[in-house]
Amino acid sequence: FKLYYESSLTILHKVSSSSGGDNSLFYIYYSNRNKIYFIRKNYKGFRKYFSLFYTLLSRSYFYLKFDTERRVSLLKAIREGFRMPINVSLK
Repeated sequence: FKLYYESSLTILHKVSSSSGGDNSLFYIYYSNRNKIYFIRKNYKGFRKYFSLFYTLLSRSYFYLKFDTERRVSLLKAIREGFRMPINVSLK
């Protein structure tokens, strides 16, 4: 492979632009659901409970900021994050 470098180019990165931004219903639902699932699946003991506590506490801040539609999405995400079965793959 040949690699070329063009020093005059600038690339801009817009966070979550393909999912509608960090305030979209899609982003709110999946980022929060998956955060809870990840903690439940990968953390143990004190770290697990502290992480869940911190996540839920910080989500309450966002809940107060959101409109009704985003609040519903956030609550649904939290509920589903706790309901998802933990799939443990064999390595």
